[in-house]
Amino acid sequence: MHAEGRISIPIKENAGMDEELPPCKYTQKIGPMRMKASLEGKYKGKERVHTPAGDFDCIKIYTESKAKFMLFSEKEYSMSWYAKGVGIVKEERYNKRGKLQENMTLEAIRKQGNN
Repeated sequence: MHAEGRISIPIKENAGMDEELPPCKYTQKIGPMRMKASLEGKYKGKERVHTPAGDFDCIKIYTESKAKFMLFSEKEYSMSWYAKGVGIVKEERYNKRGKLQENMTLEAIRKQGNN
């Protein structure tokens, strides 16, 4: 399955704990299908995160995304750690019962060459 799309989340360095992100609506394309989706979130503070790519001072953000396609609907819950100048360095995704489903961590940072 191939999914594509882009979501832009404005990150505020001085956001307060539990301050809400602006709500976002978007369309997600998965193969020939398109699903309408929305994303809401809250700032959850700052943390230093250790990854194989190094240590990063991060802003922690909790998000809930909801997608609908015809009669099908799905919710996804994520905790993401964003580092300035890098982007997401760690992300955890949970099911509706709070069970960890996916854990992603930045492995390396490589500069692109002039190819």
